[in-house]
Amino acid sequence: MRAEDIEKLLSLCGSSDHRPRWDWINAPCPFASWRHGKGTDRKPSFGIKVEKDGESRVRCLSCGLIGNLRQFVWRLARYRGYGTWFQKASELLYRESLSEAQIDRLLEFAADPVSMRSKLETATYWKGTPQKAPARKAINLDDLNYQLVPESKLDALEELPPQVLAYLTGPRRKLSPFTIELWGLRWNPYSRRIMIPVRDWKGKLVALTGRAMDKEVSPDVWEPEQKPKFMHSKGFHRDFFLFGEHLVEHGDTGYLIEGHWDAMYLRQMGYGNAVAVMGSHLSGIQVEKAVTMFKEVVILPDGDKPGGEAAVRWEHALKGRVPVAVADCVPDQDPDDYDPYQLEDLLSVDNLSFG
Repeated sequence: MRAEDIEKLLSLCGSSDHRPRWDWINAPCPFASWRHGKGTDRKPSFGIKVEKDGESRVRCLSCGLIGNLRQFVWRLARYRGYGTWFQKASELLYRESLSEAQIDRLLEFAADPVSMRSKLETATYWKGTPQKAPARKAINLDDLNYQLVPESKLDALEELPPQVLAYLTGPRRKLSPFTIELWGLRWNPYSRRIMIPVRDWKGKLVALTGRAMDKEVSPDVWEPEQKPKFMHSKGFHRDFFLFGEHLVEHGDTGYLIEGHWDAMYLRQMGYGNAVAVMGSHLSGIQVEKAVTMFKEVVILPDGDKPGGEAAVRWEHALKGRVPVAVADCVPDQDPDDYDPYQLEDLLSVDNLSFG
């Protein structure tokens, strides 16, 4: 399969961080939540080989998965379920069948899909032998081992300069002075970044996240120029935390979003249990925290393609553990772009379907 089609397939399978490397496409393993020890694959050990005129192969050095693309998709369906993603992935695979052997296999499948599905599932193996889906390991949140950041590092930072305050309170971020003080935002004059404290559920400081703010466009609007856009304290385990968890009131509806700004803005708008994943990957530990903290979870995705794909993965990870609903979104807008009336409409109980 060609590289561009492999990337489409990976996106359908819930893996959007594609990293081409020679004749392989590396990406986070779609089986990480079930088969990897920490439930993540931050340094991708999973890959699909690009074969323009033949059949691509799949491998994962971490969980030992080996097989072809059809075997890979069928096996993943046993974990994720047979949904729309599976239908689209199957259509993509069958449309890209390039060899006579593949066409023969497709015709055989069309004639007897039940027995063919059994053959395909059996042919995929981990470490040489077929295995059943493993039981999900329980995560004890009290056993998490992470380092704290001394409060003195936050105290040593400067107050926000007038230009940055104008940006935060202006039309782009729309944050009130109270919200800025509540989250403890500071300024690092050396890196020229807004510093965002990240705290655990006990309120302990676990990281300082620097948000790039470099090029001044006008007196009240700044444009991010530095890369990466976000930088975290050394040793920060982002997968261990939900941004804003120290402000959560347990046992109520939780709102799950991607970014730091989204969590700050939603809380300001009255959605006090808004927490951010700080990215698009929802780890097993973050799932466990959401299940522990909330009686139900509403996912409010970003209005782009990666945001929609992330919402599907999050919903699948949470379903069966806690009632979960995915709110609609406005194309090309993030949650902190909405006005109060849009938020009220999108998060109205009448417009949410919990499953």
